[in-house]
Amino acid sequence: MRLAAIVAGLTILAAPAFAGQPDVPAETRADAPKAEAKKDAEKICKYIRADMSSRRKQKVCMTEAEWIEFNRGN
Repeated sequence: MRLAAIVAGLTILAAPAFAGQPDVPAETRADAPKAEAKKDAEKICKYIRADMSSRRKQKVCMTEAEWIEFNRGN
């Protein structure tokens, strides 16, 4: 009897884990690629030195892909 109560309790606790993903409205699923595109288009600003003889830094803003390309050249 005690074992049956424990098994029943564990089954009730585990049920949400096996339920899978909740139904998500189509609008939310459609926004996911837009959010990724927006993230890719976000500007990342960094301060870099224009030349090695100067202590002055210049603020440069580029997207993540542009920074990757910029760092390949350096």
